[in-house]
Amino acid sequence: MNVQEYFADLEDVVTDALLLTGGPERLTEEIRHNCWHIGLPAELAAAVRVADFEHWLRRVKQNRQDQLRQQSAADALRYYLWVDYQSGYLCFNFLSNCHEQLPFSAPVEPVESEAVILADFLRFCASDDYDAPNTMEQWRVRTYSEVLRR
Repeated sequence: MNVQEYFADLEDVVTDALLLTGGPERLTEEIRHNCWHIGLPAELAAAVRVADFEHWLRRVKQNRQDQLRQQSAADALRYYLWVDYQSGYLCFNFLSNCHEQLPFSAPVEPVESEAVILADFLRFCASDDYDAPNTMEQWRVRTYSEVLRR
């Protein structure tokens, strides 16, 4: 598999249906429906660039924003991206803007750009002995987040 084939295999993620409930009591339902976990084979990690993932994620976000414009449950989406180092996945989710906090049990460490998370993910996938970034005494989930509006 090459880089183009890898992203072609992820095409269904780009067009997946978005679930927006508009109510904080249905947070778990939104999380389950709108969350994606993306793996990357180690043999491709050196070939895939941060820019490749950024381009693909722009397409995903544009699709979700288009879906947001076609419904009335929310006027904005919270998009967030992180690496799950235990499972080895790049993860992202979209939630209605009525949810005030990201749904992590651990504290969140915000980062300034997707590129930070994506570079960590690529290094993690390419290395057998990669240490997840953790400069704090307590584990924190490094997360990039942005709000997408209609």
